[in-house]
Amino acid sequence: MVAGWPKVTVSKGMDAFVARHVAAPAVEEITDDGVETSKALAPPTKEWRNQGDGLVRHEHVHAGGQVVPLNLRFDLKTHPWDREHRGLGPHTYLDHPKDTSDGRVVVNIRNCRCWVDFDPQGVARHVKAEDVKVEGTKVTGGWYAEGPLVDKAEAGDYSPGDLPAPGTYFMRRAAARVIAARRAGR
Repeated sequence: MVAGWPKVTVSKGMDAFVARHVAAPAVEEITDDGVETSKALAPPTKEWRNQGDGLVRHEHVHAGGQVVPLNLRFDLKTHPWDREHRGLGPHTYLDHPKDTSDGRVVVNIRNCRCWVDFDPQGVARHVKAEDVKVEGTKVTGGWYAEGPLVDKAEAGDYSPGDLPAPGTYFMRRAAARVIAARRAGR
């Protein structure tokens, strides 16, 4: 027998007390860190803007006001000339006005006067925390991003013609950073 070792008996219900008063605040802190990190890593959004006058071509009038995450492309109707003479499909996917990255789009960018407005908090405003829940000894919590094209901003999207729109993986990277910080004791 070892002298001086106290005997500890956990009273009934103590595990629920620990879940509510020790584990739940820790889960809430982890959730808050995840939200903050995800928002910091989330891509901005971009909005297609046009002059709004009678000279704006039909395809760009319909693109006006379209908002997409920075890593994705705008979806425009293909100009009839490009469809007829270049064999393009009904949609043209542009990273920005005057985009020539696919090497084929001519009419949709010629003499274009459109521009892009950026919103640095575009995707970040869709990141939310789940309420921390305590059910007996089980504690759950987390964070998510839900909004227009948020899933494609995360995982990426490939438009017809293999035009890349790579994922930003901001939620995945945020989770990895939070886990690494916890393991490092921060």
